[in-house]
Amino acid sequence: MDEDTTPSGEAPTVHDSSRATAAPAGIERLHGPRFRQQGTLGQGGMAIVRLAEQRSLGRQVAIKSLRSDAPAGDSTRALLQEAWITGALQHPNIVPVHDIDLDDEGRPRIVLKRIEGEPWSLLMHEPELIRRRFRATDPLEWNLRVLIEVLQAVHFAHVRGFVHRDLKPDNIMVGSFGEVYVVDWGLAVATDDDGTGRFPLAADADQTAGTLSYMAPEQLGGAQAGVTPRTDVYLAGSILYEILSSSPPHVGDTPMELIRAISLAPRPLPEEVDAELSSIALRALDPDPEVRFESAEHLRLALEGFLAHRNSQRLLQLAEEHHAQMREAIVRDDTKEAEFEYRQVMFGCRAALEIWDGNEAARALSDEASIAMVERSLALDDHSAAQRILDAMRDVPEELVARVESLRARTEARRRALEQLARETSLRPGQPARLAFALILGALWTIVPIGGRLTGLDAGLTPIRLMGTTAAYLAVVVALIAWNRRTMLLTQINRALSGMLVVTLLAQLAWIAGATQMGMGLDAVRATFPLIYAVAAAGAAAAAGASRVVQKVLMPVPVLYVITFLACAQMPEQVPLITGGANGLAFVYAVVLNAGRHRSEPK
Repeated sequence: MDEDTTPSGEAPTVHDSSRATAAPAGIERLHGPRFRQQGTLGQGGMAIVRLAEQRSLGRQVAIKSLRSDAPAGDSTRALLQEAWITGALQHPNIVPVHDIDLDDEGRPRIVLKRIEGEPWSLLMHEPELIRRRFRATDPLEWNLRVLIEVLQAVHFAHVRGFVHRDLKPDNIMVGSFGEVYVVDWGLAVATDDDGTGRFPLAADADQTAGTLSYMAPEQLGGAQAGVTPRTDVYLAGSILYEILSSSPPHVGDTPMELIRAISLAPRPLPEEVDAELSSIALRALDPDPEVRFESAEHLRLALEGFLAHRNSQRLLQLAEEHHAQMREAIVRDDTKEAEFEYRQVMFGCRAALEIWDGNEAARALSDEASIAMVERSLALDDHSAAQRILDAMRDVPEELVARVESLRARTEARRRALEQLARETSLRPGQPARLAFALILGALWTIVPIGGRLTGLDAGLTPIRLMGTTAAYLAVVVALIAWNRRTMLLTQINRALSGMLVVTLLAQLAWIAGATQMGMGLDAVRATFPLIYAVAAAGAAAAAGASRVVQKVLMPVPVLYVITFLACAQMPEQVPLITGGANGLAFVYAVVLNAGRHRSEPK
């Protein structure tokens, strides 16, 4: 057993040396090769990639090694440089290097992550396969998203000081779950010399290198050589060109034809290609590196911007469809449907602007739809709806603001008029005073005629006494009005009732004087009093024509007195009893109505 020395005061740690050589559970000592070959994944002119099992971890890896017929010197160095460069670029979109070791013949080999997928070139132009395998509803957007991930990896490499020089769909692997890897960094060069001598330098890249169908002019070597990060921008532009046209930018039947095409501007893209996307591709493919995008990151941002614009335009298109349906609903005078479609338009425009704030067409459509709905609200005299829409608008025509303000003023005036009418027709103000009127006048108009007949006081009735009694009634009414004039003259119904009573008694005085001058008997004169009351009540109700409440309150009174008049005409000798009874009914009605309205009116 071994003991570790420890600081004073601490117990020593004791190790059991007998267990030092025991392998932890699940790990066995390996005998034989570290990797078990399982087949060939692919090969090129210099190297071959084989599938193998890494026995220590029980996982599949890809092993890239030189072909048996490859020249040993330069090929070996190129393979090692590829491993060193790829190992220096740890990025989610660059295939990881696990290790470098020597095979049984002493030749180097690179141990790479095994990618369970296939080259992008086999997927790019297979929309049904893309939809089925990756659940992508838009193959163009899917391809652009792959290219965006490639550009992220390329920009990372540029920041680390490396240029790939051979970007093409064959060198992009897409995994089973959509993961994207930039592979084959065999032609990559360093833009800066780190002093180790391990990396080939871009300054020395004066020979033709790359894939002719995608190659940038400066990759042809010679006087025009000058590989920079913008070379990879060109290559990414070539991939974009192929996405849009189904073929690389350079085509030809012979290498010389391809080289000639590289020196020229790329062929025009198909007319159906979006103008913005076409402009991005052609800028990336400009023969002059200074005209291209400054970096892979700038190209990536341009593609991200296009996708945002494209999705924004899709939302705008849906909003335009709802706008057409909104206009149709307005023509049909279907307010509910118009409001629903308007909300859909505004939702679509807002969503389009959230994705792309520069979508001026969405702003214009939003304003157009809003103006149409403001016009609709103005036609319906709906100020609140018009103002609500107006408040949400960006640029509001002054003429429209003025019209909404005019409607607001008219609406406010109508509101005040309605409030005034409600106050005028309310039975709440003056309720106690009206109750006092009903009790006092009801008692007088009921008790006096009936009591006079029953006690025999009317036996000696003369026109002067009759006029005096009427004048006394009038004095009582005027005194009651004067006593509580604030409330009795406050509302329309109070003024109507007060005026009706005064006019009725004045008419009664005039009628007594005129009728007796014509020689009519007092019974006949008194028999016509109910008719005067009926006419006065009907006149008061007619004068309150703007108020249904006042009309409903007063209209039963003339009906009652018309019936009373007819009864008096049939039984003139019972006029005091009939009119007294009618007066009693009228004032009971007034008391009950006053109390009932008072309770039912909202406070």
